[in-house]
Amino acid sequence: MAKDDVAIGNLTLSRIGITLKIDSLDQRVKEAIELKNVFEETRDRVLSAAPWPFARKLETLQLTGATPLKWAYRYQYPNNCIAVRAVHPPIGAGMSKESYRRSLSQNKIPFEVEIDGDDSQTICTDQENAIIEFTVRVTNPMRFNASFTSCFAWALAAEVALPLAKGIDYAKNAAAAYEKELLEASARAFNEELTPEPPDSEFVRARL
Repeated sequence: MAKDDVAIGNLTLSRIGITLKIDSLDQRVKEAIELKNVFEETRDRVLSAAPWPFARKLETLQLTGATPLKWAYRYQYPNNCIAVRAVHPPIGAGMSKESYRRSLSQNKIPFEVEIDGDDSQTICTDQENAIIEFTVRVTNPMRFNASFTSCFAWALAAEVALPLAKGIDYAKNAAAAYEKELLEASARAFNEELTPEPPDSEFVRARL
């Protein structure tokens, strides 16, 4: 599977029937120019589209700015965050990690992303000492898994098909292939983690 920007670019071109191979995204040929124009934006869009395991990160948030109107706390939005997946509490004193994982699966903490007075993105929630689980911006293709690389190439193909005069059918087919692979990749990402099942209630246990 493609493991650098140029290889991803050439994979993209092959998917819309272009046999030319580029040597660099900075090469002064139309194919490289069109790819470079949308490369980073498309990469970030695909990263935000699913909870890719290779791009998952947890980080303790830092308070910032004035207290929001609807929430108790306002936190800085991490610079390298592509998409917020969840907000978690810190692990309680004396709590086992198994109990902590179970509590996270059972209790989803509400939050929202809000612009502050300085027009900066912030994360607002009622959780004190909040920890964020998020998708981080990954720029090194060596860290991409095969599913992401394929999705990324299809998304790029949908973007550059028309500028490279390959016709609307190529763009539509690439977009459809991207959506299909994204669904499959999301399912695989979900299966890469096993969260504990919540315990049965006393009422259920009594019936058993």
